[in-house]
Amino acid sequence: MDLSTRLSELVVDHSRLIIALVLVSSLLIGSGVLAVDRTSSLARYQTDTPASETQRTLDQTFSSDAENETQAVIIIRGQNVLTRQSLLAQLDLQREFQANQTINESLTARPTGIATVIATTGLLEERGEKLQRDADAFNETVRPLADRLNRTRELQHEYHLLNLSYEKGQIDEETYQNRSEELRQELNRTMYPSDANLTSDQRRAFRDIARQVRDLQRQIDRLERQLQEGEINQSAYLNRSEKLEEEGKRLYIQELPANVYEDRYTELRQREAELRELRAALVGPSADEDKLPPLSAQRDQLAAMNQSEIDTVVTQVLNQSAENDRPFAFMPLGYTPGNTTANATIIVVTTESDGATLPGTATQEIIETQTAIRDTIENEYTHANTSAFVFGNGLVNEEIDNSMIDSLSILLPLSFLYVLIVLVLLYRDPVDIAIGLVGIGLVLLWTFGFMGWVGIDLSPTIVVIPILLVGLAIDYSNHVFMRYREARGDATEGGGLGIRGSMVLGLSGLVTALLWVTLTTAVGFSANYFSPAPPLQDLGIVAPAGIIFAFLIFGTIVPALKVEADEFLERRGYDRHAPPIGTGGDRLRPVLMVGIRLARRAPGRVILVAFLLATAGVVGAAQLNTSFQQEDFVAEEPQALMTELPEPLAPAEYNTRGNLDYLYTHFIHQNTETEFLIQGDVSDPGTLARIDRAEDRAIGSEVVANRTHGEPAVTTPLTVMGTVAASNESFNQTFTAADTDGDGVPDTNVTTVYDELFRVAPELAGSVIARDDGEYQAVRLTVASEGTYSNEQITTEMRLIEGELQADGVSVSLGGQPVLFTQVQQQILETAVNSFYYSFILIAGILLVGYRLYHGSGLLGLVTFVPVLFTLAWILGTMYLLDIPLNVLTAMIVSITLGLGVDYTIHVSERFSEEFEGKDTFETALEKSVTGTGGALFGSMLTTAGAFAILYFGFLPPMANFGLISALTVFYAFLASVFVLPSALVLWCVLPRVIRYWYRSLTWTKTEHHS
Repeated sequence: MDLSTRLSELVVDHSRLIIALVLVSSLLIGSGVLAVDRTSSLARYQTDTPASETQRTLDQTFSSDAENETQAVIIIRGQNVLTRQSLLAQLDLQREFQANQTINESLTARPTGIATVIATTGLLEERGEKLQRDADAFNETVRPLADRLNRTRELQHEYHLLNLSYEKGQIDEETYQNRSEELRQELNRTMYPSDANLTSDQRRAFRDIARQVRDLQRQIDRLERQLQEGEINQSAYLNRSEKLEEEGKRLYIQELPANVYEDRYTELRQREAELRELRAALVGPSADEDKLPPLSAQRDQLAAMNQSEIDTVVTQVLNQSAENDRPFAFMPLGYTPGNTTANATIIVVTTESDGATLPGTATQEIIETQTAIRDTIENEYTHANTSAFVFGNGLVNEEIDNSMIDSLSILLPLSFLYVLIVLVLLYRDPVDIAIGLVGIGLVLLWTFGFMGWVGIDLSPTIVVIPILLVGLAIDYSNHVFMRYREARGDATEGGGLGIRGSMVLGLSGLVTALLWVTLTTAVGFSANYFSPAPPLQDLGIVAPAGIIFAFLIFGTIVPALKVEADEFLERRGYDRHAPPIGTGGDRLRPVLMVGIRLARRAPGRVILVAFLLATAGVVGAAQLNTSFQQEDFVAEEPQALMTELPEPLAPAEYNTRGNLDYLYTHFIHQNTETEFLIQGDVSDPGTLARIDRAEDRAIGSEVVANRTHGEPAVTTPLTVMGTVAASNESFNQTFTAADTDGDGVPDTNVTTVYDELFRVAPELAGSVIARDDGEYQAVRLTVASEGTYSNEQITTEMRLIEGELQADGVSVSLGGQPVLFTQVQQQILETAVNSFYYSFILIAGILLVGYRLYHGSGLLGLVTFVPVLFTLAWILGTMYLLDIPLNVLTAMIVSITLGLGVDYTIHVSERFSEEFEGKDTFETALEKSVTGTGGALFGSMLTTAGAFAILYFGFLPPMANFGLISALTVFYAFLASVFVLPSALVLWCVLPRVIRYWYRSLTWTKTEHHS
């Protein structure tokens, strides 16, 4: 008695104990389900690649609050979002955000948008005009005193001339004294006004200034006398004269109003400073939303403006020659500068992120905040002519979570329903159907419980495993029940074996095949464990575990339940005999016989056709694209059929994908940005020269996005320097002095330029230049791309720009989502290739050794594997024809094809070996094996392919493609097992005989010739 028979007897003879043990184990293992969590973080796919390491360095090196912030972008769409009513609605929405406690507590800056820019600019204009009027009135107040100072200077100059005349003897003493007294008295009246409307303190302050002005005039007169008398030269005269002139301006412009009218002067200067600060906060190099007027003041300003006034401001701030391009960040790419109409704009809400800034990653706080933003828009934004929607990482995360739950809650019941329908048609026995469904349920319970115990979360990759296990489990069920039915026969021919004897016979003939199937299928899926991406590693653990659980469940409790149920029913008079499909006179048998007839008549041609098709598939596979994009994980709108489901199963609303497409198409977003990290001697003028060349390369690239006002979306140390130089005279002087050839690139004293940039604009400087203890270590470049280009296309172009930056003494590396995702795409391809090599070697090795040990022919094991390789080539070629890329789900097709494909071929070859070893001719053994297992394989194909096809109704975009190609894979595997494998088995049997016959004939011919 062999081992398989002993194990079968153990299960059958102790069926009740087996049932009890499995149920208790199910309680223990299944309790782990409570610990299964969900994760939708795309960061788990971004492993230790060069781009991810560069990104970490960028985040740690450059001083910015951005790594602790995340943005939600509210897109306002309509015929014209720049109307007065639309702008007021936008400000009202921003106020609602601040009024919401959940949103307000996480804000790191006020919500801002083009309405804020327009309202604040209107305030600036109004306050500036008011300030100018008040300043003019103040100047009128000061002017009489300034006239007195002018008269003081004139009198002092006359005094000087009088003294000169007296010294030269041009006037006598009496005339001199009389005229001196007249000048003295007039000076007193001028310098000590009694008729002006001044307080005593103001008079005193004026007298001090008048004395300084009189003294200044003395110095000027003395200086002119020295020049005339040759005591100083013209150069010294001009130098000292200029200084005295500056002193005079200071006394008139600053000292006079500041000392005489101190309060009013201070108030005007304060208002002037506030306006400068407000303007800098709005459009300056270091804009700060928190320094802008309150939203209530902004709304009041807009409400007080008519549409004509608003249009004037719009033209001013969104003009091609505007002093700053920041307002254009709120406008769509198709906006024409200066136009007073626009069909879209954005509001930016910046909140705390706790470091979760990667696309698709978000903490629970971010999800709650952005959900509150979405709800606020739905409840409070009521402008009739425009619509609003929000995009943010938290909402992406939420929709991925919802899509996973919806997919499981809808697709799993649908798969059960489909399996139920198929089993009704195949089994036509409610007891067998119920036992099969119980087995499937236990497999899923064990699998999810296992995930909980080992700490593996439910992810977009794992979500397809339950559907896979449903199909695989029912495959096991079909084989168990069909072999049992076949062993039992009908009441007259096989009834003598009894229920338990028939189960032992059927199960013992099946255990070895199921074991090989389990080992090879598990090995195929375990190849994913060696992927660099953790979610695929999880799949490489969970899928093999589920497959092993299916083997255990359908090898123990399912047969035990079957014999107990049949005995219970037969004791009560129910006949439990049922024919297996495919072996009687049913409609499937003629189909299965086609493969047998082809194998008998032209096995070589069958293999040749299969090989040629496989060759074409390999050619297509070599041209397959890979894909890893944020859109792959964002659910599409449910199909109409799904929206009609009752409430417990009705899917959530999915809007993010459409919003994401619109955002990427019409606006520049941080998810399309590539970052360049340059480390080394970044103070070398050559580094800036190469950055300038890289900018030129970017400007000429069609991949690089242009901002609304036409400038390329490129940020470098040079662009920052240019921005700061345009608004800061001190830095402009330093920058100009360092640019000796006037090409806009400092070519000397670069360190001095960096120092001055950090002094006048530290935040901007720190965003593009990194320094430590005064030493400059790295610079950063940021290039935004058009959202219509793929990550791979963007990365290819960025590599060309990177080439312009490479040089001795510096290292250049790339970060940013396009590069990160492109490297994930490369990992996906690497996973698929490695899965093939790993699975091929292990599965081929298992079959070679196993068949050698159990059947005496390792070659038979390889023959069993050949149709699986054909199946893999066919499905990859089909993917190319259907334009289905390799992504995180479809990359598993290698594992599925090798794992499930060998499942089908093993059942046929194992049965063939069993019948052939029973001394049947190979023709008879072939017919029995194909018709005997073909029915079960056909049922398995229907259930497994159908279960996979149900994934077409999933909400994650790659899920539909995955379901389609997986269903086709199962179908191809069935075709290969019943149409190609029989011909391969015939060749395995016939070729050795032909070779031996040919060898003997050749030997006989040689002997006859010599004789």
